[in-house]
Amino acid sequence: MKHMERFKKMMRLAGDLDWIEKNPTKRFKLRFDKVDMVYLTKLELEKIKNETFEKPVLSINRDVFIFACYIGLTYSDVKALTKNHVHIGVDGNKWIYTRRSKTNTAV
Repeated sequence: MKHMERFKKMMRLAGDLDWIEKNPTKRFKLRFDKVDMVYLTKLELEKIKNETFEKPVLSINRDVFIFACYIGLTYSDVKALTKNHVHIGVDGNKWIYTRRSKTNTAV
């Protein structure tokens, strides 16, 4: 929808500047569907955190998921983390400095 929104804006501008005779997107209406976000409760997060698994790989996945929940990064952003992303902050503590893979914004 974001691409269509930008495209409509460009078509409107092209029409205003007389680059095109007729705006092909004029009648096209964008529909944004509301999505209810679902979040884990503290109790649900604790249940996952305290779960034990027979396979070590599942325990590692759980730990990565819990870590991602606490720091607010997506799985792909956590997966891309390296030791080079950890720096000492002004408070003397270790901080993660990286960029989000989807938006390239600093976090």
